[in-house]
Amino acid sequence: YLPVYAVITFGLIGFFGHDLFHWMDPSLLVEGGPNYDPIIASKTWWLSTTGFWGRIIVYFSLWIGFWYVLRQASLKEDIEGGVKNYDKSIVWSAGFLVVFGITSSTSAWDLIMSMDPHFFSTMFGWYVFASWFVSGLAMITLITISLKENGYLPMVNENHLHDLGKFMFAFSVFWTYVWFEQFLLIYYANIPEESYYFVERLLNPTYRPIFFLTFIINFTIPFIV
Repeated sequence: YLPVYAVITFGLIGFFGHDLFHWMDPSLLVEGGPNYDPIIASKTWWLSTTGFWGRIIVYFSLWIGFWYVLRQASLKEDIEGGVKNYDKSIVWSAGFLVVFGITSSTSAWDLIMSMDPHFFSTMFGWYVFASWFVSGLAMITLITISLKENGYLPMVNENHLHDLGKFMFAFSVFWTYVWFEQFLLIYYANIPEESYYFVERLLNPTYRPIFFLTFIINFTIPFIV
């Protein structure tokens, strides 16, 4: 899905970039101008249109590149046998852990957090990482169950499904921990450029239901059900 997602992302940013990321408006950087924004102007070392596009291209190039290499190693493993391609995939996977650890945070800053360019949180990368992990585990679990029900994966038994369930449970709790800790740290520090993010979502009647629905879907229902 990564190549498809890349096309969708580039298309959305290309057509709606100024609507999604208002820091792209050059008038915000003209000192003394009517739209000058000193906070956004101070972040141009990161929030520049050229740098933004460059990083997005690098993210997808790395993600798709690692996916391609690992997929090819997996296919060759089935055809050739042995452990050569298996060992190769371990080395490439270890490299991807480093890439993923960095780009999961930086891409979250670019694609999500920069939609509110005044806001920043040092926990935001972890928050998105937790979301990705829960989503990944959910997809793995659904695919495993679907294949099992259709006669594939004979080696998968109830213990494996139970382990996947425990992983889902554990990382749902981890997601909630990061979600709440980010809120709690910002709440008691009460720094304006951090707290406005939650003020907008808790006091604005448009966003408040969505804000709590996220918590209910990602924690309350999995924890209870």
